[in-house]
Amino acid sequence: MRAGNGMVDGMLQLLPTARVYHMGLYREKSTLLPVEYYNKLPAVCNINIGFVCDPMIATAGTVIAAVNMLKDWGK
Repeated sequence: MRAGNGMVDGMLQLLPTARVYHMGLYREKSTLLPVEYYNKLPAVCNINIGFVCDPMIATAGTVIAAVNMLKDWGK
C-alpha cells in the first residue's frame, strides 16, 4: 500500500474530483496467496468506475484479488 500511495497525487492531478479509497493486500510467502490486511472502502458502493493503482504487478495475484474485492463491493 505504501508504494501505491506515491501514485495518488499524480492520479488526483489527472482526476482532481476523484475519491480515493485504500485497500492493502500482500502475497503470503509460503502459499503465494493474496492476504487482505487493510480495507477502507465505505460500507456502500457509490461509484461506477474505479482505478486500481498497483505499482508492483509481478504475478498479478494481488491485483486480481483487489479487483475481485471491488467487484464484490459493487454488488
